[in-house]
Amino acid sequence: MRYQQTRAFIYDLFAPRLGGRLGAAFDWGIMALIVVNILAVLVETIDPIAAAYGDELYLVELVSVSVFTVEYLAHVWSITEAREYDDPVWGRIRFAVTRS
Repeated sequence: MRYQQTRAFIYDLFAPRLGGRLGAAFDWGIMALIVVNILAVLVETIDPIAAAYGDELYLVELVSVSVFTVEYLAHVWSITEAREYDDPVWGRIRFAVTRS
């Protein structure tokens, strides 16, 4: 895929009505990761569990923060496909400031 086609594909993936089945699966995956992350943080507050599974809980946190970061950066990168954010610099800045 070319650069613009890839950016349009990523933008469509994030758009609720444009992403199709893959977009819906992506949304559900992100929501599931959010739930897993919340559960991990809650479980981490229980001292015996935190002592026994601290490394695993840290790994869950590290993976989820990495996925959320990549998702956010991909969203900022692809947002120029939207008409209201079409400027390559100011559109991304405006999106990042207003949608963070």
